[in-house]
Amino acid sequence: MRVNNICYDINIKLRKLKTTKRLGTVKTIMYKRDKEETMIQQATFMNDVQIDKARREGELVICPYNRKNLTPVGYNLSFSGFIVSLGKKAFVKMKHKDNEWFFYLKPHETVLVWTRETIWVSRFIGGTFHSKVSLVTNGLGQVSTTLDPGWHGQLLVPLNNPTKRKIKVVIAHDGENGKEFETFITMVLYRAQEASMYEKSDNKAARTELLENILKDKKKDHDAQQLLRLVYRVKESDNKMDELCDLNDPIDRREKIKMFEKEHRNVIKEIDKEFDRLNQFSTKMYNARNLIYWGSVVIVFLGIIVVTVLIQVKGDDTTKNIFAGCIGVVTTLLVWGFEQIRAKYL
Repeated sequence: MRVNNICYDINIKLRKLKTTKRLGTVKTIMYKRDKEETMIQQATFMNDVQIDKARREGELVICPYNRKNLTPVGYNLSFSGFIVSLGKKAFVKMKHKDNEWFFYLKPHETVLVWTRETIWVSRFIGGTFHSKVSLVTNGLGQVSTTLDPGWHGQLLVPLNNPTKRKIKVVIAHDGENGKEFETFITMVLYRAQEASMYEKSDNKAARTELLENILKDKKKDHDAQQLLRLVYRVKESDNKMDELCDLNDPIDRREKIKMFEKEHRNVIKEIDKEFDRLNQFSTKMYNARNLIYWGSVVIVFLGIIVVTVLIQVKGDDTTKNIFAGCIGVVTTLLVWGFEQIRAKYL
């Protein structure tokens, strides 16, 4: 009888032990699952619905805003007419054909594109930027950079041509209501559970000083001064977004955002109207560089011709032989040098 009781007690203890192990396993699985869900919640990107909602609730500003630019993973940003060649320190020359506005990006050339949109994000939101596949497959270099929480301003995005051929870049089409600007980069946004400890981003907004320096030198040019005035207006408008980070009251923030968007949309409309003026200015600058280049080529080679004639008329045989041996090398170097200058500045 005692043996049976002992066996019964052992059996009960074994069952409890197995049950405890199973419960421990279940608890471990539930803990791991909860931990994974928490990690996922802390690292999820914002889809089109969430971006639209964040904009309505005053956590995000995209101005001007176009719902057509929303994608399942982010928002596509557009070209503006302000595109600067980094090497030439000048606005690119636009071409117009078959209702397309475009420019050619030369081999190994980099341009900086000022986006039409101004961005502001709260300290809960950050993001990354990625080139659209259609541009990368055409040969343009990949763009990949970050958007800090609390950042604001217009973007100055680099586009690079790493190939050995020139690439056509279409920035706009002629539409019924004017120019319709193409998108070229996708902004992917992420929302954190806690606000960033940095109240404002250390990264500066679009470097308007690059545009200012190009235009400031042309004080007597009316087109340049009109464009410079627009750059200052955009800069002044962007600076008003500084105070948004300091507003904790959602209602007050939304009111400030509405005021900013109304004013900034007017600035963007004015910039769009000045597209032709900008193209005229860039064309004038291109023609001036062209004139200087070809003028220099003519002067140099006229000088070579004059020296050649003088040596042939007045030089002795030794001088003529030395000159004949050198002229080919000098001419080759000059042609190579002028080709390098033309590729970089024209």
